[in-house]
Amino acid sequence: MIPSDDCTLARESISAQLDGELPELDFARLSAHLRDCPACAYYARELAAITAGLRAAALEQPECPVVLRRPRRLLPVWAASAAAVALVAASFLSVDAALHPRGAQDAAGPRVGSAFRQDATEQRFIARLAALDAAPMPPVGRSIPV
Repeated sequence: MIPSDDCTLARESISAQLDGELPELDFARLSAHLRDCPACAYYARELAAITAGLRAAALEQPECPVVLRRPRRLLPVWAASAAAVALVAASFLSVDAALHPRGAQDAAGPRVGSAFRQDATEQRFIARLAALDAAPMPPVGRSIPV
């Protein structure tokens, strides 16, 4: 038999009350429900007895040492590759923009060769992206540590 929503809420409140985390208003609601619901009242008595038994029990000492390690966050290979490509692209574009601003002119007129240098940089960048696209993708689920 599945308890009603009121009983489910009451059973959650019983657990919070045993932990000392139930506010006064919720305690009053729980007390009223336990007066009217014998199933939840029985549940509350049983849970209180189990909790008291567990709290009174002696602590077990482990037989072997326990070593807790911090979990490493893993980043999928494809995400690391995409981040690397974005970083390289941003550095190429920012360096190129700093060295060769578009539309900059000298006293003698437009800069000679700046368009050629920009096109060559873009072509190298596009060639590197094409090489990355041609590389085989790692198997799904493989990841690298960050």
